[in-house]
Amino acid sequence: MSPYYTSLNRWTGESKQNYIIDNLRFIDGAKSEWAIEHGITNDAQIMQLSNPPTEQDLIPYMGGGYFLHPIAGEIYIINPMNLPPVAKLTRKVGTWPKDAVFWLPYNLNPAGQLIFTNGTN
Repeated sequence: MSPYYTSLNRWTGESKQNYIIDNLRFIDGAKSEWAIEHGITNDAQIMQLSNPPTEQDLIPYMGGGYFLHPIAGEIYIINPMNLPPVAKLTRKVGTWPKDAVFWLPYNLNPAGQLIFTNGTN
């Protein structure tokens, strides 16, 4: 059975990593749908936004009637429309180090592996 259907405490580190990646994709997609519905179709309009969408704004576009739940203590940052959503880890998840900050698809290397950033580099 897929780890997505097992108890959360039995998820492997890799399953949690995949869940976080999927959540970033959901947030990014919800931001895009929110922008289209609000008539924001070009970079000039994006730059004129004074307030980015909030979690509450994105709930109707998330498909489940709620904002995403962290699985491993990660914090999701929606960011303004011209920046991708970000996940910041509060503890080590699988092979990902604690305090890693990542976003998709902007920090994937050519092999599809995540490149991490933290406060020291």
